Amino acid sequence: MKPTKTRRELHAELQAQIDAFLHEGGNVNEVPRGLSGRPYAQSPLISIFEGNSHEDRTPIPDVVAAIEARRKPSAPLKHYKPRPRKKGILDDFGQPLRWEWVEEEKKPDLSGFFHWAFNEVCLQQILTFEIPVRQ
Repeated sequence: MKPTKTRRELHAELQAQIDAFLHEGGNVNEVPRGLSGRPYAQSPLISIFEGNSHEDRTPIPDVVAAIEARRKPSAPLKHYKPRPRKKGILDDFGQPLRWEWVEEEKKPDLSGFFHWAFNEVCLQQILTFEIPVRQ
C-alpha cells in the first residue's frame, strides 16, 4: 500500500512546482479583486434546478406522528447545583483590592420549557411541510 503524503509534504511539493515554473521564466498574471470568471458577470445566475417549485404538495401528519411515536424519551436533565465563584472587588479607580467567594444565585430551570417549545415549533413546521405529488 502506498503511504499517503502529509499536508506538509503536499505543500512543499506544490511550492517546489511553483518555484520551478517561475525559475523557468513563467509568470503569474494578477487578476483584480471582484472580477468574475463568468462570461456575463452582470447577468443573473442561471438556476440549476429544473421544474416549478410550487408544485402540488401532500400533507403528511400521520407519517410525522409515527416517527414521533418511535422517538426515545430524552434523558432526565441534571439538576443545577450552585457553586461559589471568585469575584474581584475593585476600588473607586478600578484597581483590584481583593477577591471574595460569592455564592451564585440559583437560576430558574427553563431547559425543559425550551426543549418543549422547540419541539412544538419543529412539529408545527413538519406538519405544515408538504411533499410534491408526481403525476
